[in-house]
Amino acid sequence: MSIILAILGFGFLVLVHEFGHFIVARLNGVTVEEFAIGMGPSLISRKGKNGTVWSIKALPIGGMCQMKGEDTGEEDGSSDSFQSKHPLRRMSIIFAGPLMNLITGFLFFTILAQSLGFQTNVVEKVLPDSPAAAIGLQPGDAIVEVNGNKVTTFNDVITYMAVAEGAPTKIKVSRDNVVSEYDIVPKQTETGQYLIGFQSQVETQPNLGQSFRQGLVEASAMIRQTYFSLKLLFTGQVGVDQMGGPVAILGMASEVAKVNFLSFLRFLGFLSINLAIFNLLPFPALDGGWLVILFVELITRRKIPEKFMTGWNMAGFTILMLFMLFITFKDIFFPIAY
Repeated sequence: MSIILAILGFGFLVLVHEFGHFIVARLNGVTVEEFAIGMGPSLISRKGKNGTVWSIKALPIGGMCQMKGEDTGEEDGSSDSFQSKHPLRRMSIIFAGPLMNLITGFLFFTILAQSLGFQTNVVEKVLPDSPAAAIGLQPGDAIVEVNGNKVTTFNDVITYMAVAEGAPTKIKVSRDNVVSEYDIVPKQTETGQYLIGFQSQVETQPNLGQSFRQGLVEASAMIRQTYFSLKLLFTGQVGVDQMGGPVAILGMASEVAKVNFLSFLRFLGFLSINLAIFNLLPFPALDGGWLVILFVELITRRKIPEKFMTGWNMAGFTILMLFMLFITFKDIFFPIAY
């Protein structure tokens, strides 16, 4: 049952992404030729009054929003085609997909804050004989930076401390609106975590306004952490062997789903933010690659030649498919321990 829930959860996030494209395309007068739930061969198809074919496909993973004229680099003379629209309108359509994933992550984190409460980056209690006590950390202090990385949540502190792997760490602390910097050496626990020895303040019964604010804070922190992870990957500080593809994601989602639904919802929020950021990378065949092309058109006021667009998208798609095959092979034969 948990693996089915994981597949549906991942499919929902992709579907939300495609629905964002669909809504903004229709608002801009672009005909959507097909909107599909799932992938693969169609099981059920029906053509709507506005010309859109609504389909349910065999594989319950993701979805598709096929717009008129999307795959060509030239206009076909139709006012309802994607290519006929001003670059800013097309950019809004492309950006709407990742934006929907960002909004979904924010909503999930808001629900979690309202349901479970949340920990903050403010110190509630300093543990005796700990690194935090050694530098004079006090209740009411707020951890605002770890090794140059902005901190707004307790999870930020844990994440950046884990990356430091016990090395001497620089932290910035705000006390009475005065920010001070300290050097601290985290202590490793029996479970392998690196901690500095403090308990954070916990909001156990937040009101709706506090929950919305925390949802925004959590989503913003997750965006920063995702870019931080990409930086580690592209600079070689994290190996490809530590990455996970669809198989690993479904495996982790399945394990989390076994715990409880709210834990699963937190994982989906994390995944939704990551999906948005990944799609915004300036790479061919991704939404970010489209945005680069449209930005060039906006600046030069000239259409990118169809031949270049075909090669650009084909090259990107081929590289992505090869990478997905590689990462799937790794997930199956050399899985990440989780």
